[in-house]
Order: sequence, then structure tokens, then C-alpha cells
Amino acid sequence: MEFKKNSRSAIPKQARAVHGDAGRQGCRLLARGLRYDGEGRRQEALECYLEAAQLGSPLAAYNAGCIISDARGAKRNPGAAVRLWRLAARLGDPDAKYNLAWACRRGFGVRRSTRRAFLWTKAAAEGGLLRGQFNLAQAYLRGNGTKQDLSKAFEWFQKAAKAGCPDAQYNLGVCWELGEGVKPDNRMAVVWFRRAAKSGERHAQYNLGICMLRGAGTRRNYRGAVAWLRRARKQGHRKAARVLSRLRTKEGRALEMER
Repeated sequence: MEFKKNSRSAIPKQARAVHGDAGRQGCRLLARGLRYDGEGRRQEALECYLEAAQLGSPLAAYNAGCIISDARGAKRNPGAAVRLWRLAARLGDPDAKYNLAWACRRGFGVRRSTRRAFLWTKAAAEGGLLRGQFNLAQAYLRGNGTKQDLSKAFEWFQKAAKAGCPDAQYNLGVCWELGEGVKPDNRMAVVWFRRAAKSGERHAQYNLGICMLRGAGTRRNYRGAVAWLRRARKQGHRKAARVLSRLRTKEGRALEMER
């Protein structure tokens, strides 16, 4: 079984409605900026965000950085975007910390550094950001920017999984199956594969189908296995398609169930 890789979303468009210590004027400017942003009036939104950021609004600083980073041509300014995200991060915004980790990994507006990327990812995860927790687990799993630590990888996958992240639920299932950071337990692997599969995670749907087919961590259930494999195939999972093709014959069915 394979682990799922890092969350690829680098600069999310939306953020939590956090006002920080901006005061009434800052909140009004932020609200106006959000309205302009929703209407596609990005330059006017940016002006409001910048003013609100100066008054201490972490969300305004975060959003201003996103607009500048996502702009085209001469208006795109990676260095300015990073400075705004740093301001938002100092004000406690975990989304800004996540974006700073992304910037350090990509060398966007700063010198590329896997170590600094790890530290910002850790800060975002400790701030409660779900995708930050998932990526921190991946960093510990792969040893990216830090020493490999399978126990910590398991710990952070578990936190993100319990908070409802399907990718983390799938990876947690793989940890239980392979014994990465925890004693192997196929029953627990099936528990987390099932949770992720119900959320639509195709790799988990495939793994759950295989577990049902072979009776690993659960009783054998041919019909249930086929149903989950079909769901995975519908989402483009090639291995699921190959297994289903082999199951059409009695010989293939026997072979798959014996493996």
C-alpha cells in the first residue's frame, strides 16, 4: 500500500474570518475588502486589505498577500506577498504560516529552504490548520526538513484523521497496515480505510476492497469488495480496474483472494 503525498494546494483563495486586534475601523475595512473581493474588484479589495492589515487584521494581511501573489505581470510581487504573510503569521494566522511553508518549499519570494518550510508547516499544524497537520505528518514520514520520525508522523496523521481529513485517514490506515510508527494492526487499518473511503478517497476505496477480498482485518466479502473497487475504478484508479478485470474469471478470482 502506498502513502498519499502532500496537499498540493499552495495558496487558498479563502481564509477564516479572523479580525485580530484591528478594532472597528479595521473590521469595517476588512468587511469592505471581502465584499469587493467577492465582486471581483481586486484592486479596491487590496487597498482595503492593506489598510486593515496596518491596523492589525491578520485576515486582511493574509488576503492582501494572496492577491499580490496571484496577480499577473508587473503587479505580481512575491516578496511583498511573503512580507504580508509574515505579518499575518505574527498576528497568529495559521493559513499565512501554511503559505509561508509553501513559499519556502518553492522559493517563492524567499530563498528555497526545506528546513524553514518544515518550521512554518509545524507552526501551521500547531495552530490547528488541518492541511498543515497533514503536511507535517508527511514531513516526518519522509524526513523533509527534519529527521525522519515515524512515531510523530503517525501522531500527526492521527490528529488530522480524527479532525476529518480523508487523505490523513487513508495514510493513517497505511500506517496501521505497514506498522509505520505503530504496531501493525489490519483491523485498525480497515477502520481508517473505511472512513476515508466513505469520504470518497479513491486509494482508500481500493485498499478497502482488497482487504475485503482477502479477509485482511475484516471478514471476506466478495460483493462488498467489488462494490468498493468499482467506486475506485469510477474515479480513475487503474489498479482497481485491473483487479476487477481479473475477477471476471474464476481463476482470477481465486488468485486475488489467495494473495
